[in-house]
Amino acid sequence: PEKTYPERTYPEHTYPEHTYPEHTYPEHTYPEHTYPEHTYPEHTYPEKTYPEHTYPEHTYPEHTFPEHTYPEHTYPEHTYPEKTYPEHTYPEHTYPEHTYPEHTYPEHTYPEHTYPE
Repeated sequence: PEKTYPERTYPEHTYPEHTYPEHTYPEHTYPEHTYPEHTYPEHTYPEKTYPEHTYPEHTYPEHTFPEHTYPEHTYPEHTYPEKTYPEHTYPEHTYPEHTYPEHTYPEHTYPEHTYPE
């Protein structure tokens, strides 16, 4: 007789959950940056001196005016020309032609007239 074997079963295989350790970075610090103090040399200007300025004394010659005489002034007699005015005319006044709208009467109709038989 043929030999039969019971079906073989395997237990389910499970893997343990894999966890990674938390990764931490060291805190990064920068060294404080300092600038050397900048100083400018003191700047001095030499004292400026001007030579004393003197003006020669100014003298004016004595000024004399000749005696001034005016001739006698006479005015010519003044006459005005006679003033004339041009004649004033008014342009002729015209009125636009007045037109009336055409008047139409409605057509007059008479009832049909019938004669007795």
